[in-house]
Amino acid sequence: MKNGHLRFLPVTFYQKRRDSSTRITAFCDRFAGDENKTHLLSLTASDSVMAAFTAALSEDLSFNICLPGMDEQSISLGTNAFTWKASIPMPGRKQPLRHVIALSEELHSNNTESGVFILDSQNDIAWAVLVSKLGLPACPAWGDYMMTRLREEKRIEDLTGYNCSPVRICASRDELLTWIGDGVRLGFLGLPTENGPIQWPNYSLRDVLRPSAQNTNDPETAE
Repeated sequence: MKNGHLRFLPVTFYQKRRDSSTRITAFCDRFAGDENKTHLLSLTASDSVMAAFTAALSEDLSFNICLPGMDEQSISLGTNAFTWKASIPMPGRKQPLRHVIALSEELHSNNTESGVFILDSQNDIAWAVLVSKLGLPACPAWGDYMMTRLREEKRIEDLTGYNCSPVRICASRDELLTWIGDGVRLGFLGLPTENGPIQWPNYSLRDVLRPSAQNTNDPETAE
């Protein structure tokens, strides 16, 4: 990827002790959070730096990040954050870069009592995740209507994201079934013409974490 480094944001960890201090920086390519907590943090750095960041995550320590158009802020994933580690081989380097994805406990469990976290707000993916999470009898073609209804009912909360467009949807299964019934009765939603399983598109992690339009760099500099 040409000039791919322009899509990374520096994330700084600073800790001061009685006789020493530590300041290290990793680089973030995905971020999702609300006013109170960070829910997704994807970081890349050297082995030693990522070891320090992973230890800080396990101890619920905070980091500093400056998101586009915002002042620098302190962020934390809270207690019981989940992390996944991987290595990225780099041409010309003896040691690979380390990649860590960290999720808050809320996003990892995605408990419907506090709302369903979705990392891509586009109607097709958001509707598919919501149907799967709540076990709704539904069709892919209903996505635009139902997502519009959810927005009208103010059940979609936009979260802060970098290179993704996260939302939290707060609606119960019973409410959604009622709104589906309304849509069918009023003729906005059509029922399948034949019996049998409904085929849903397959979405990859790449689809779910595709950059939102506001975070995409100029194609001439980030191809």
